[in-house]
Amino acid sequence: MWYWDKDDKKTKPELLEKKTAQKLNIKKATAIFDGNFAHCVEKFDGERISVVFFSARNHNKVGPANIKWLKSHCGFAWPSDKAMAKLRTFAHGQFLATQR
Repeated sequence: MWYWDKDDKKTKPELLEKKTAQKLNIKKATAIFDGNFAHCVEKFDGERISVVFFSARNHNKVGPANIKWLKSHCGFAWPSDKAMAKLRTFAHGQFLATQR
């Protein structure tokens, strides 16, 4: 996966050069990154699965009953307040790779 951590958000993504991107090996690690910055994947033969988590403003106002339903009926692993606080510490364009 390619990730432009210095994306100025003015240049069209198709005009960005790969030499200005970080190449993330997501085969053996999960990448947590700010999807508002340009990113793309290369051609791939086989099956590819992407899991996307959007943390919308006021996500904490969903309420316990709705969170319980999302967990039990949809298999959501709802993030704790501590986990969300850690994600908010990421600076502009940074990413976190975690080993699987």
